[in-house]
Amino acid sequence: RAQGMYRPTDWLTLRSTWGTTFRAPNLREQFLGGQISFGSAFADPCVASTFNGLDPADQARVRNNCTLQGADVDNLGLGGATSIPIASGGFADLDAETSESISAGIVFEQPWYDSFDFRFAVNYFSIEIEDSIEEPTLGLILNACLIESTDLNSPFCALIERNTSSDPTRNFISQINSGFVNVGLIETDGVDFNIGFNTDFTLFGSQADLSFNGVATYIASNRRDIFADQDTAPAESFRGEYGYPLWQGNWTTRLDWRDLSATWTGRYIGEWSDDDIDPIRTQDFADQTTGFVYFAAGFRDVEEADAKIYHDLSVSYDMDVWNFVVGARNVFDERPPLVDSGEGIPETANNVIGMGYDIYGRTWFTGVRRSF
Repeated sequence: RAQGMYRPTDWLTLRSTWGTTFRAPNLREQFLGGQISFGSAFADPCVASTFNGLDPADQARVRNNCTLQGADVDNLGLGGATSIPIASGGFADLDAETSESISAGIVFEQPWYDSFDFRFAVNYFSIEIEDSIEEPTLGLILNACLIESTDLNSPFCALIERNTSSDPTRNFISQINSGFVNVGLIETDGVDFNIGFNTDFTLFGSQADLSFNGVATYIASNRRDIFADQDTAPAESFRGEYGYPLWQGNWTTRLDWRDLSATWTGRYIGEWSDDDIDPIRTQDFADQTTGFVYFAAGFRDVEEADAKIYHDLSVSYDMDVWNFVVGARNVFDERPPLVDSGEGIPETANNVIGMGYDIYGRTWFTGVRRSF
């Protein structure tokens, strides 16, 4: 690692860093015993009812991919379908992860007033990771191979095993291999913003200390070359999608007075959307056998989310060796965004999970701690 710093004045600092890292696969990633779980049969885009619900713009590509795998999208699953076995586990031949990072930024610290401290920093970062170790999900594999690829040119197609009988109406997926793999290349760059403020003042005859610290991150790009050593590897950008919103941030405000402390924290999760939002459907979504209409024309699947802000508040009291705290998480009872299932977005009962979303709603807590 190498770093440099230059201070032309006592209130301005220029800084930069360059570094490399190395991470060998851990025991779980290499030697986790083989496990079998099961996914919904209707996660398979080749199943007739699932295929009929796809974006018409995707259907021609999916039909071709399913046909190449030996599945009939018009009839597969009409008489019932079996769950998809998912095989997972360690892989002893994983390569080590390596990375290279560069950052450069400025720091401003106000020197003119003694009554308060103020600090503001802007930092650009660029990170490149090779052979990142990941465990692909069922949704990622099926989406990358059967929906997004052309003529099964995605390396993820090698992870799908399908029955190859002479009857294409019965050629269900026999197994998905979702063990650990090396992802070819991950590149991301963006800008971090950091602001800090603290001051002290007199409150009812006693000194009070007030501080604020906030961090925000803007993602300029986030790109992956899946299995980059293969000629067919698709270069995918995840910027602005699930897991990679353009903006994220958090902040903490704290007030200390006598033996009391109050802390207010917040976090911001920016908006995001799938890279290919489905258009409004012009036809009913109906069961081909019974004619039952599940959804009338004029709707589309929800595969995006607005920005969310969560607030937490706590108050603590110190009494000799004892500390008492009471507070609330998600004070305003903000709910996670809702998305349609089958879109490759992690969800439970249509509630998006992960990314810091709170699926429990407002919760209260209290605690007692003793120092020895």
